[in-house]
Amino acid sequence: MLLSLQNIEAGYGKKKILNSISMDIEAGQVVALLGHNGAGKSTTLKSIMGDLKTTAGSISLNGKPMDRLSTTQRVKQGVRMLPEGRGVFADLSVGENIDVVAAANCTHATSLFTRDDVLSIFPVLAERLESRSGDLSGGQQQMLAFSLAILGNPALLLLDEPSVGLAPNLVERLLQQVRTVCKEKQVGAILVEQNVGAALEVSDYIVVLNAGEIVFRGTPEDARGTDFWEYF
Repeated sequence: MLLSLQNIEAGYGKKKILNSISMDIEAGQVVALLGHNGAGKSTTLKSIMGDLKTTAGSISLNGKPMDRLSTTQRVKQGVRMLPEGRGVFADLSVGENIDVVAAANCTHATSLFTRDDVLSIFPVLAERLESRSGDLSGGQQQMLAFSLAILGNPALLLLDEPSVGLAPNLVERLLQQVRTVCKEKQVGAILVEQNVGAALEVSDYIVVLNAGEIVFRGTPEDARGTDFWEYF
C-alpha cells in the first residue's frame, strides 16, 4: 500500500474539520476526493502534506509512519503538492522555475522525471522557456505547476483544484496527463476537483466528504445511478 490514512482527525484551533478519515491508495491509482466547499478536502491534503498537524489517527507511506515527519521530510519521501492557485515562481522564467526545482528534487541518477521529461510532456513549455512565468496563460501556468510537482521522484501527488479557471479542453488535457503520469510511472494521486464529471473520467476510485466525514466511497461505476450526486 502506498498511502494509508487511519482514522485521522484534524482542524483549526478548537474547530475540528476531519472526523475519523480512513482511506488507502495504491501506487498508480488516482483517487478523486470530492465534496462541496468546506467539506474537508483541502484539510485532508494539508494533513497528508504535513502543513496541518493531525490530532488523532495515523498516516503512513509505503508502510512507514509519516506523522512525525516535517513537510520538508515528506517531500523528500516523494509526497508532492500542487496547491490551488498554481504554485509557480511568477517572477522567474519558465526555464528558471524548472531548473530551481530540478536542482532540489532531481538528485538521483534514476529520477522518474527530469527537465527533459517535463518539457516532453508539455511541449508548449519548451517553447516558452525564456518567458516570465507570471506572463503565461492560466493553462500554461498550471502545466508548469504540474511539471514542478513531478520533477524528481514523486511517489504521491496531492492535486488541489487543478482545473480552476481553465477552459474545458485544457481541463481534459491536464487531467489526462495526470492519469498518464500515474499509470506509466506508478505514482499515486489524490485529486481534489470541483469538476465532478472530469474527475470521474480520470479516477480509479472516489471518496466523497461531507462535513468532515466520508459519506461515499467506490468506483466511478459505483457512483452512477446512486445518491452520490446529492452531495454536490
